[in-house]
Amino acid sequence: MVFEVLDLDQASPATVSRCGMVYMEQVHVGLETLVETWNKKRRKSYAFVSVPLTRVGLGVNEGETGGKGKKGGKGGKGEAAKKKEAQKEAHEEAHEAQPEAQEKANAKQTRKLSPPSKDEEEEEEEEDEKDKVVEEVAMTEETDGAREERNYKNESMDRLVGVLKRHLSPILSFVASNCASKWPMSPYQCTSSLLRLLDVLLDRHGDLLVQATLSAQQATCLDHLLVWAITWSIGACLAEPSRVVFSDYLVQRLQEHESMLTTFDTSSQRTGGTLFDVSLSMLTGTEGSATEGSTLGSTLGSTLGSTTMGTLGQWHQAVDKFDYVPSLPFAALFVPTVESVRLNTLFGLLVQTSFGSPSHSVLCVGSSGVGKSVILRRYLSSLCAAEADDYESTEIALSAQTSSHMLQSVFENKLDKLRKTLLGPSRGRRMVLFVDDLNMPKPDEYGSQPPLELLRQVIDNGGFYDRNKLFWKQVQRVSYVAACGPAGGGR
Repeated sequence: MVFEVLDLDQASPATVSRCGMVYMEQVHVGLETLVETWNKKRRKSYAFVSVPLTRVGLGVNEGETGGKGKKGGKGGKGEAAKKKEAQKEAHEEAHEAQPEAQEKANAKQTRKLSPPSKDEEEEEEEEDEKDKVVEEVAMTEETDGAREERNYKNESMDRLVGVLKRHLSPILSFVASNCASKWPMSPYQCTSSLLRLLDVLLDRHGDLLVQATLSAQQATCLDHLLVWAITWSIGACLAEPSRVVFSDYLVQRLQEHESMLTTFDTSSQRTGGTLFDVSLSMLTGTEGSATEGSTLGSTLGSTLGSTTMGTLGQWHQAVDKFDYVPSLPFAALFVPTVESVRLNTLFGLLVQTSFGSPSHSVLCVGSSGVGKSVILRRYLSSLCAAEADDYESTEIALSAQTSSHMLQSVFENKLDKLRKTLLGPSRGRRMVLFVDDLNMPKPDEYGSQPPLELLRQVIDNGGFYDRNKLFWKQVQRVSYVAACGPAGGGR
């Protein structure tokens, strides 16, 4: 059995020695291992894999199909009948061939008693060769165009990975020394968030890796995509004053060492404009043509308008106009802000599984009363209304008295029982589970919070054990979003 532990605070020397624990600190593992693993995984996703096309068996009668070929796949009733007929004929032929086979066996026995001549030996070898079945497999081959496209992608990946290896550690060291964070994040958490965000962006814009090698404009767009991902992963939890410091440092470093962000006006930072105030626009059409609404923001769920490829826009351009409706109660009024647009964009990136990208868990943190729960509820409500056939949502609010048993009951009651050992939403849908006040459960005497341990198990391992019969229940097609405030005041 393998246990993963956060630290050894509650472990005695006897526990460590008897269980054979091996504790590896993050500083000894390094961040490059995460970047290298991500790099290999992405390259493997578009690497060429040769697969068999046809299988042809050559037996006694040459050209006889002996395996699954072009006509050997799954067919309709006609093909099934032909197959049955062929099996019947083969059985009859085998039955008719029994006397002939017995004759051959008798002849071989006779030849054993009397030495065979040279001609007889050659005839016997020819018969044995005919009886053998030779299987020929036709494999798919990579076309020149596919190979060229893969090479272009590799060049762009080399560029991204090179920038990350050169600047990731210095950026994280600067943040740890000079910036204040609303929520503590380890270097590994920051790096993992950055790589997940890059994964989603590259999956949604798959051709960008190829185009960035062929066009300087597209290469600039890829650079801006990387900077945007760094800003909203490493800098996402920074306090407002620290965001200005972080933005200044990041812009100056990348301009100095990589010739990136050359179009970003550093003087605008003196008046309050930072990387957190700019949105990234990306066209979905061909280079040099602009399509109305064809931007990264519109693809992710917010409308940023028509822009030019590779330029940096402003978030405030995406804020919808507020129309006051007197009939609505005060609690139902919602005034869109720049922050709500930013969060909706990030939620749309990480939660929605369009373009085949996987769904990631999202944690929204902030002080009490800033609107975390309201923004998440409105996002989930609009998502389920716009894509009712694909998404459904449910909510659970944790408290100091919430137990792991209560949380497990939510999974068992809200999800359908697809099989005895499988829980999930109705067929063809994905459920988004919103967990409010995530850090409210009371810690036990060892400092752990059982409801959160159960939630982590479901997210990491995909299920939990039945409490009565102790069999494993798998949970599938569920995304997780949560909100919580900083520690303190009962949290």
